[in-house]
This record gives sequence, structure tokens and C-alpha cells, in this order.
Amino acid sequence: MVIRIYLSIFLIVLFLFSNEIKAENWIFYSDIGGIAFYDKDSIKNISDKTITVWTKILPTKKGIDEYRDTRNDENELIKTGKYHLKRRKVNDDKLSYQKSLIKINCDSGSYKYLKFIFYNKSNEIIYSSDDDKNVQNDPRNKVHYFKPDAPGYKFYNGVCSHIVKVNKK
Repeated sequence: MVIRIYLSIFLIVLFLFSNEIKAENWIFYSDIGGIAFYDKDSIKNISDKTITVWTKILPTKKGIDEYRDTRNDENELIKTGKYHLKRRKVNDDKLSYQKSLIKINCDSGSYKYLKFIFYNKSNEIIYSSDDDKNVQNDPRNKVHYFKPDAPGYKFYNGVCSHIVKVNKK
């Protein structure tokens, strides 16, 4: 029964976003915390064991609400007296999806975020990490590791299996 529900949700999302998903080569890898894809066509070898790849997350309502809370100027100004991120002035700041460029070391199972871009429903950029060079607690400064029991491990296996195919040619 649960599998049918997940399959139904996936097919609905696939139908709703079919033009966008087909435009690049988005491969589904997780539905925890939102629906996550990686762009198979964006995988690039940096070295024998290191690649970069673009990911895309369609967040849940909870994720959208959390994003909006972190983007609320008044709350941030009241708490700290300043706002730590540069916002772009667009008509609608409601998050629709996020893209991230990730560098993955397929040998060690480590990854590092290189870039984040947040979009609204009109495909306008709400926020880009390129706008902020010195963000407090910037995830781009940290090395992360894939855990075998985590949903991201399927993603890791998928993109790193691609590097093996490329290197054998």
C-alpha cells in the first residue's frame, strides 16, 4: 500500500514537471524532505575519482515554510540587528525549487557544495550563493560524507557509477 502511494506521488510530480524534467536529464533519487533529482547530463569529471553534478530539489510544504522563515527580514533584523544573506528583489519570494552544484569524491564518499540557487515559480532567482561570499556557517566550507543507509547513497552510487563508465571508454 505504501509503495502505491509513493508511486502515485512520483507519477503526479513527473506529470506536473514533465517538461522541465525532460529538458535536462533529471534522474529521481529521493523523496525524503522533498523530491530530489540529479541531472545526468551535468555530470563532469574533474579527475579520475572526482565529479561535479547538479541536483534539484522540489521541497515539501514544510521545507518551503522553513525557507520562508529563514528569509524573513524582520525576524532576522530583530534577532541580530542585521540580515546575513543578500536577497534579490523579485515579485514573489516563495521557494519553488532549489538547484545545487556538488563536487563528489567517488573514492572517499565525500562531497562538498559548490553553489546553491533558489528559484520562485516564475523561474526567477530568489537567492544565489554567488551573491554572498562570506556567509556565516556556509555549507560550501564543509566536507560531508554519504552514509550507506541514507537516501543520498542511491544518488552517490548513481553518479559515481557514471564516472566508472566514462573512465572505461
